[in-house]
Amino acid sequence: MKISKSMIWKVVAVFSLYTLIGFIFDIDVLKIIIIRPNEQTISIVGVIICLLTLKLFSYIEGKWKANN
Repeated sequence: MKISKSMIWKVVAVFSLYTLIGFIFDIDVLKIIIIRPNEQTISIVGVIICLLTLKLFSYIEGKWKANN
């Protein structure tokens, strides 16, 4: 499977968006990487939400390209 530059930018955008929203509203579930003074963890729910959002974007993009 070849990863295109546009897919990398989509991943970075979704990751940044959820991280920014998580930090602004202080919601740990949306932060994919949670950094605290004594620990660093990865939110499984955050990763799942990120992957589902990317799948949704890919589905919408495919439907949009098929209609045009």
